[in-house]
Amino acid sequence: MFFKLSVAGVVFRFYLMMAVVVAAGFLGQWWLTVLALPIFLSIMMGVTFGKKKENKINKAPMVPVKGADQVGKKAS
Repeated sequence: MFFKLSVAGVVFRFYLMMAVVVAAGFLGQWWLTVLALPIFLSIMMGVTFGKKKENKINKAPMVPVKGADQVGKKAS
């Protein structure tokens, strides 16, 4: 949940935060800039929203290894 935010998510939230601040400035309602604080904190903490993605572990097939005594011997 924490520190799992992708770089694209960081960039998107940064632009969202700046849009909130610029909109508040154009409207002259500086108290609206307080709404940018939760966005900023979510960027810094890397908070992700939504379903958890399960990491699937792909296991390689096991291949038997010949022992040192069998290396170099020909089948008779």
